[in-house]
Amino acid sequence: MYIKDFERELQKDISEHLTIKQTAEDIAGIYFKGKYTGVSTAPRYVFDNVNMQYTDNPPWWTGQRERVIYRSKPLLKRLLRAKIKFIIK
Repeated sequence: MYIKDFERELQKDISEHLTIKQTAEDIAGIYFKGKYTGVSTAPRYVFDNVNMQYTDNPPWWTGQRERVIYRSKPLLKRLLRAKIKFIIK
């Protein structure tokens, strides 16, 4: 799924205040009401599920787990729901 479509999905499913902004050539930050949530993703595309075949590893990350999780919709959504719930409390 393209990142702009994923952003609209996040706004519909979690909060209308979520936005995704590309912060570097190879990474985008996810923001809640203009503040960084501490969650980043790829700047152009996110996988529907964890893609164990994905090999485009950012240079600052090591290992298969980090390599695939940041591009997985279900895991990103779960993490964002937990962070938003914490922020709102």
